[in-house]
Amino acid sequence: MYTIYIVAIGLNGNLYLFANESIASPVVSTTSGQFAGFTIRQTNVWIVIPYATPPIDAFRWLKAQPYVMTDSQHGTIQNATNYSPSCLQINREGLILGPTDEDCLHLNVWAPTKPSTSSAGYPVMLWIHGGAFIEGSATQVIYDGLSWTNAAINEKKLLHHGQHSISIKPNGIFFSIGFIRDNIAQFGGDKNSVTLMGQSAGSRPVCIHIVSPLSASLFHAGILDNGSCDTLIYLRDKSFAYSTTQNLASLVGFNQVPISIGVNHDEFVLRTLYEDYYHPPISTVDYLNPILPIMTYNHSEIQALYIYTPNQFSGNYSQASVALLSQEMHICSSRRTARYMSRQPTYLYTYNHAPEYVWLTTPNLIMWPGAYHSAELFSLFQTLTASLCGNIIFKSDELPLATTVRRYWTNMITKRQPNGNVNLIWSQYVFV
Repeated sequence: MYTIYIVAIGLNGNLYLFANESIASPVVSTTSGQFAGFTIRQTNVWIVIPYATPPIDAFRWLKAQPYVMTDSQHGTIQNATNYSPSCLQINREGLILGPTDEDCLHLNVWAPTKPSTSSAGYPVMLWIHGGAFIEGSATQVIYDGLSWTNAAINEKKLLHHGQHSISIKPNGIFFSIGFIRDNIAQFGGDKNSVTLMGQSAGSRPVCIHIVSPLSASLFHAGILDNGSCDTLIYLRDKSFAYSTTQNLASLVGFNQVPISIGVNHDEFVLRTLYEDYYHPPISTVDYLNPILPIMTYNHSEIQALYIYTPNQFSGNYSQASVALLSQEMHICSSRRTARYMSRQPTYLYTYNHAPEYVWLTTPNLIMWPGAYHSAELFSLFQTLTASLCGNIIFKSDELPLATTVRRYWTNMITKRQPNGNVNLIWSQYVFV
């Protein structure tokens, strides 16, 4: 049985703090200053530790900068028990509670109170939440139980070079990884056993750090959940994106770390219904409109239209659209990423459990079958509770499934491969 020292990336909002249960005020010294946290349920917690200069005023339009303590912070023990505002964003799904602010580049740390039996310390997991780089928070209730860092998610963080705009948001994440390298031992963690784990948009920075020479030796495994490494194909011409990415990879090389990567079987369900979360049966035109712009009309893509015809789904254009777009924009891209990375230990999966719950509050979505985007988060974070999902009775196999999912990921973090204490062996992906 392993205990993991967990760190994660996200935005702060309101989490259940239970400060009245605190039995101690653990103090830690870091390169960002001294901080007093709190203890709960055999876990030491420090909230809102800055890892980069606040992106405000003169720093608003610049890439992230190293954090520098003020004179007043030297020799002062700062309070690290209250959550800061989330990063600025439009709260489209009602997931972010509380205020927002530009000053949001913070790290939250959760660590076992019991010292590790290893002299190196506990393994570390840095969690990077999703949200399409425009929304999301580390303190969404579904993530309860981990430690987070805040990432600048707004479109203001762009570096303009010639005719192409290149996102540099992962630059801020680089500083959070650097903070772990320089300080995690003070919390009881092992800087030589760090796993980057991202979900949805959060998996893209994991990809970038896999190919970044700046990140070499800063982390030792990667988990890409509901995301892949070829997102740029949707921002510009496909042939340009593929050739540029492959040339970059061949010149720079990869950080040779084990990875796991996968998606949910019915990823596109929520996107199909996204505008109003309720959608009547769609027409032929509605079916083709989102598909044709992303096709290049080569032979295989034309064949796909025949494979995913509404006739295969009892004439239901909505389900046919979900199946085709899930393949094109999620499943295929994950397989491509696994293929490109298969020279290093790579583990590919598809999550196909159709849950009885949804993580949005709209009851209409319960009528939609399938393993939708982010459905696995409840299993991963063990947040299958009535307080989150309302009066829903979970199927008997859902809690054992959640246990199995967590064991796979725990093994990946602690042993850099997913097997151990699970009934089903997860074989390494081999591209033939």
